[in-house]
Amino acid sequence: MNTIDRMRTVLAVAWIITLTFSSTALGETDVYIKLELDSREVFSGDTIVLDVESTGLLDPIDFSLLEETATVLRESTGTRIAVIDGKVQEIALRRMDLEPKQSGVLVIGPLKAGGIVSNTVNITVLDAARPDWIPNPTDAQIVASLTPSNAAVNQQILFKIELLHRYPINRESIILPDLKGFSKRELIENRRTFKDDNKDWFRTEWQTLIYPRQSGTQQIGAIEWSGTLAKSNVERADFSRRSEPVEITVQGAPADSNGWWLPAKSVELSESWSSPPTELRAGDELERRITVQATDVLAGQIPTPAVPESHALVQTLITSTRQETLAAQ
Repeated sequence: MNTIDRMRTVLAVAWIITLTFSSTALGETDVYIKLELDSREVFSGDTIVLDVESTGLLDPIDFSLLEETATVLRESTGTRIAVIDGKVQEIALRRMDLEPKQSGVLVIGPLKAGGIVSNTVNITVLDAARPDWIPNPTDAQIVASLTPSNAAVNQQILFKIELLHRYPINRESIILPDLKGFSKRELIENRRTFKDDNKDWFRTEWQTLIYPRQSGTQQIGAIEWSGTLAKSNVERADFSRRSEPVEITVQGAPADSNGWWLPAKSVELSESWSSPPTELRAGDELERRITVQATDVLAGQIPTPAVPESHALVQTLITSTRQETLAAQ
């Protein structure tokens, strides 16, 4: 990973939690729909990416016209905040992966939402190219790693997957292992970037924290990846890659663990009081907050703190919560 050397899990059990939220006021917005395509020429069977940006709409966008000319393979939505002419605006974003239904000039738009009309964009769809180019085996690579390579029951392991390819890919298919037998937390999922500043390699990345539930030999299944590499408009070829399954030797909990096992890198126990306990008088009430913080384990693995009984005090549990936070180290 380029910007983070190592990830750790910071987990806490708190008896009293206070949450605060903030909001941002949005000013009045302009109203528009804007369409953008990622390319102007593709071959039949290729996937094209349509970005739809809009703001201030009172009615949903009608995509029925688009669906007549292209098949929607997948789509994702999101928002961003922008300041335009001194006004704060919330911009709605929709990214659609499309496959044209026929060759020729494909015109997309105008799309409508009530009385608001978008621009139009067009793309030329050429007849399918012949796969007369044979890619090098290194033009598409699967790189997977485990850190550490072996561990104990419930110990944290960083599982990294990188799919590296020198040329764009059409009709891509990715099958990841299901990670049966492991608890997991996703750090990075399907992040698509360039491998380096030269931008001569594409990279798709996953990073997952996994925790083996049982001792013995555990297996992580193969990664399967296929598609069509497009070196140029006339040099295209199908490819298929499959990684080897990986076996992990998982050690059991130590014999002296006395019923529970916490393979944390560090554990901290702290407490705070709503008022000084040394000034407590008969009939007074005060709150005691006990926090257990451990690194590189799941919140469910941390045992609940045991509070000694007292004949002089009446103790009542107010609340108990468990939180998990990912933080860079």
